[in-house]
Amino acid sequence: MSPNDIDVMLHYYGSRSVHPRIDAPAVRDAIDRFLKAGLFTQSDLADVYEVTEGGRMYVDALRAVPLPERLWTMPKSDLQVEVAEQGCY
Repeated sequence: MSPNDIDVMLHYYGSRSVHPRIDAPAVRDAIDRFLKAGLFTQSDLADVYEVTEGGRMYVDALRAVPLPERLWTMPKSDLQVEVAEQGCY
């Protein structure tokens, strides 16, 4: 799944408005894939989609992914020190 796909999914997960880039081919492609996969349904509003239970499950899985953690290592050694800060890149 591309960052664009994630953006489209999260937009409709949190909003009942038209996606701001609705005319972009990549946004349309993502919407088509989500409709075919059963992750979206068409709402009664033009170009607005509802996230199904499967789509909500996918967003829950995204939310469960932890932030990366930095790990310091010494070349050619087994020494490793985990950095206390989480979410640092």
